[in-house]
Amino acid sequence: MVEVGPARVWLLDTRQYRSEQVCDRLPDLPASELCGGALDPNRTMLGAAQEEWLADGVDPTDGRWDIVAQQVVMADLSVEFGNDVGVNNDQWDGYPAARERLLKLLTDHDRSLVLSGDLHAAMENTVTDSDELPSCAELVVPSVTSLMNLTTAAGLTL
Repeated sequence: MVEVGPARVWLLDTRQYRSEQVCDRLPDLPASELCGGALDPNRTMLGAAQEEWLADGVDPTDGRWDIVAQQVVMADLSVEFGNDVGVNNDQWDGYPAARERLLKLLTDHDRSLVLSGDLHAAMENTVTDSDELPSCAELVVPSVTSLMNLTTAAGLTL
């Protein structure tokens, strides 16, 4: 955690301590649907120690910002393909119980924000919980090596 003025910036590692991916990948999609193992409530994206550290530190009552910076998109990015649903199990979509635990920390926190990357695109999301209720805002930024056509980014014409 780094303190920057009125903010605590939580620098998370969503790669090193997470539970192993449990769903098979399809050749043309990151995954199809969520397999049963993905729903295991004991699976974690952060590891138990990092989850506890974050839960002990986030404080919505002190008037400060809690900014969560981490590698993968937190919002639901599943995509329907006819009767199939494409799910990227390498992101928070593949760890729904872990995402719910994190969102409980940020829901009703007037000063929370999630910063994400690893998508080769830029976007703003309103992250919702399993009941489709808004929990926090997310800003997704591309890598510095991603080529982006700014005239069509996010469907906007500049």
